[in-house]
This record gives sequence, C-alpha cells and structure tokens, in this order.
Amino acid sequence: MTFSSAEKAAIASLRGKVSGHTDEIGAEALERLFLSYPQTKTYFSHFDLSHGSKDLRGHGGKVLKAIGNAASHLDDIPHALAAFLITA
Repeated sequence: MTFSSAEKAAIASLRGKVSGHTDEIGAEALERLFLSYPQTKTYFSHFDLSHGSKDLRGHGGKVLKAIGNAASHLDDIPHALAAFLITA
C-alpha cells in the first residue's frame, strides 16, 4: 500500500499523540471491542477483563506499540509488524 505525503503526515501526527498513552488507549480499545462484540471475550478467557486491569493494559499496549512501529515504517509495514510477532 502506498501512502501520499499528506497521509504519512497525518499518520505521524496521530502516532505522536498516542505514543505516550499506549497502555491506556489500548485497554480502552479492548474494552470497547468487548462491549460491541461480547463474543470476542472467549479469546481472552485467561485475562482479567475488568475495567483497567493489568491484562487489558498490557495487551492493549502491546497492540498499539506494534501499530505505532508500523506507522513509523509505512514503506515496509509487513516487516515492521513481523518483528512484533516474533518477540510476542
């Protein structure tokens, strides 16, 4: 996928706003996922799914950090994400 320079700038701007709050935003995203699609909770049966739990913050943070890494490497997203699959 090819991004225009305007799209790259928008992605970089958004990444900058999120980068200091990955755990909180990631946990909130997971909570919203579970509210909208309760059946997805079955994939996380080993997690504490209560609001603000350590499990949600940790996993949500990992996901957002991987996305942030991909946003930093827009010309090679598959390679950027593969690095997180190997170390996960």
